[in-house]
Amino acid sequence: ACQGTTLTFTAQGGSAFWWKGPNGFLSNSQIPVINNVSVGADGMYTLTVLMGQCYSSVTKSITVYPVPQVNILDPGPLCETKTALLIAQGSSNIVSFDWTGPSNYAASGPTVSIGNAAKSNAGVYTVDVVDIHGCVNAANIAV
Repeated sequence: ACQGTTLTFTAQGGSAFWWKGPNGFLSNSQIPVINNVSVGADGMYTLTVLMGQCYSSVTKSITVYPVPQVNILDPGPLCETKTALLIAQGSSNIVSFDWTGPSNYAASGPTVSIGNAAKSNAGVYTVDVVDIHGCVNAANIAV
């Protein structure tokens, strides 16, 4: 699971359910949910189910990954007819960088350029990043 997402557990069968986990997590729901999950929710979760007159338990380890950190270096002023570089820096486990911006700008990679700049290129640029765990984050910069 990724930090800030929703973590959902599901139990099959049985007539009563008892969940226990880190940070005092307790639930009697068949499908308990942890909204906006934190990295501190890492750990072992145990489900005990009443099936007829018998109890059955299972334990599962859950890892909550932090969101990848990303920032954009300030490229300075955007001068007409010149090329500006947009450089994103962040966590070492980022596997994709996707940029969007004014005038339908789209590019991929940690370093991208705005070539032959015009006034229509001025505005906010966004880089969306994804890490090896599928966790996402974004950063913006006004150019």
